[in-house]
Amino acid sequence: MKSGEKRAYILSHLDNVDENIVNDIYQKIYAAVESKEPAVGFNLDAQPTSKAKLLSDLKEAEAQIERGECVTLEELTKEVETW
Repeated sequence: MKSGEKRAYILSHLDNVDENIVNDIYQKIYAAVESKEPAVGFNLDAQPTSKAKLLSDLKEAEAQIERGECVTLEELTKEVETW
């Protein structure tokens, strides 16, 4: 589906969807339009993530790995078996 078709589909169905969906769409569009730095993704709370934040989180994750602050696949597998 092309971009124009997607826009038309969204507009034609917007009045028929749950308010939570409308709020999610609004937040994403607002963030994309108003932010100085475009979103490169979204977190688990559907909030936009900037490239700078993503790179910062990546550097911190790499530092945690270097410090040994991680769980091995074997440890994770054992933990999952207790769920």
